[in-house]
Amino acid sequence: MENHKGISILATNHLEQVDTAFFRRIQYVVQFPFPQAQQRYELWKSFITDKVPLEKEIDFQYLAEQFEITGGSIKNAMLTALFLAASQKQICGMIHILKGVKQELQKQGKVLLPYDFGKYENLF
Repeated sequence: MENHKGISILATNHLEQVDTAFFRRIQYVVQFPFPQAQQRYELWKSFITDKVPLEKEIDFQYLAEQFEITGGSIKNAMLTALFLAASQKQICGMIHILKGVKQELQKQGKVLLPYDFGKYENLF
């Protein structure tokens, strides 16, 4: 690392697991906090374009407020939802997105029960 002449960008969600000897060689540490509900809303909306086959009644406000997740997790949940809908030859709807969120949170070791989905628990 000391011999590298350029800039290196390292990213982790587990800073506490970085070896202290390695960490001493890092000159700058920039922390990015979890996005707030309004930022999550904008992130959910940012993954939607005219080319995305999506039902009209997607409750992005609910998604932003209900699930405190990062932009990367939002992206993964949305991609999972789109692939799931496509595999079923359907337009992506709330059920697909919620299943994508559930899968993303399960990858992080979190278990979601139907009541964790609030007003959409009846979809599970």
